[in-house]
Amino acid sequence: MLVVRQVFFLALTLCACTPDKEDGPRHVGTHDEPGASGDGDGDADTDTDTDTDTDTDTDTDTDTDTDTDTDTDTDTDTDTLLTVDCAAGPGVAAISGEIEGVPILLESAAWFFATDRMQAWILITEGSDACASAPELITGEPEEHAILMELHEWDGVTTGLHDISSPSGITLGDGVADPLIHAWVPEINISVPIENGALSILEVVAEDRLNMVRIGASSPVGDVIAGQFAACWCPELEDFTWPEIRDTAPPPPPFAGDRWAKIVGE
Repeated sequence: MLVVRQVFFLALTLCACTPDKEDGPRHVGTHDEPGASGDGDGDADTDTDTDTDTDTDTDTDTDTDTDTDTDTDTDTDTDTLLTVDCAAGPGVAAISGEIEGVPILLESAAWFFATDRMQAWILITEGSDACASAPELITGEPEEHAILMELHEWDGVTTGLHDISSPSGITLGDGVADPLIHAWVPEINISVPIENGALSILEVVAEDRLNMVRIGASSPVGDVIAGQFAACWCPELEDFTWPEIRDTAPPPPPFAGDRWAKIVGE
């Protein structure tokens, strides 16, 4: 009898531990299972954001400033270079300044070169033909303003810039070309030296034309000349010198005092 009760009790125990069979299939995917949707509806969320920003800024500034200032200042001291055809007429000059307080404007030029002595003479006058004026200026008493340039130890062909010398500043035999300048002043019948400055020989055509530019000269007493010339050949200028002062008591100049003393050497 006891055995029957134990068997019966064991059977009841087994029946209580066996779960009821479910009516339908179980849903797949719970909160605790990996890959399951948290919304509990069993649908797998496969929405992947594949929107990639491919907008690339390709705007390149190709604006190049090509404005170049090509304005070149070609202004020189010889804006209008004097030229002359010596076969057709006398030489020309454009030299202005002030000598002994008197304004001057010289318009003609002539020249001569002695090869054996390496010396040139250049005469620049107020008149229209410097060469034609030479005999009168040498033998008579000049009535016009004029300038005599001498080039010592010059070979007759070399161009370029030269400093103006004084008679006492020349060293013969040193191979250096020395320009001398004297201006004739008819008001006092005397020539005065202009010893400071420079000049530039631009072009030389043997026995024809001599061009000088950038002439700028002055003296300690305030004389000044500037300009350029294109001189023509003139054999009459060989050994040209200003005449001796004929009047030992020249008329009073348009100035007085120290200025006059410097000129006459008192």
